[in-house]
Amino acid sequence: MNSFCFSCRSPIQDRQVYCANCGARQDEAIGLVAPNPAALPPAGVLLRCLAALLDMVVIFLIGFAVALPLGQTSGDGFELKGFGALLFWIIIFAYFVILEMQWGATPGKMLTGLKVLKIDGQAAGLREAVIRTASRVIDYFFLIGVIIMVTSSKNQRLGDLLAETMVVKRS
Repeated sequence: MNSFCFSCRSPIQDRQVYCANCGARQDEAIGLVAPNPAALPPAGVLLRCLAALLDMVVIFLIGFAVALPLGQTSGDGFELKGFGALLFWIIIFAYFVILEMQWGATPGKMLTGLKVLKIDGQAAGLREAVIRTASRVIDYFFLIGVIIMVTSSKNQRLGDLLAETMVVKRS
């Protein structure tokens, strides 16, 4: 028996997971669940770098906000030490984990129209967000993340490969 796609109303076979026409995942109980990741283009390396640059502006402002009440600012900027540095790193870790888990994107990704998804097209959860965030240390070291992205067919950095995620352009 044939049925119809919840998204585009094209005919689909029973038990067909993805619509051949629009790529939407089918689930009779709740309707449209998630896009087929193959139907969404992976975000380009330059767009991902722009998103990261925008996030770095936000991170700088967070660092300044942490340094200011601790008296760790100067005419040249700020230098976090001790408790201030620890607090800053905890906030930054939480920044990436919470935003990518809750909305699938940090402000940089939101502004550039990007979103983090699991490889199967579902939203990234706590596990994926923690793995992606923890691996940023390696990804930023000597631009390893960019090098891996350029060689990956889906423009995935090490964190994406480990977390089984990809960054896509929002549809």
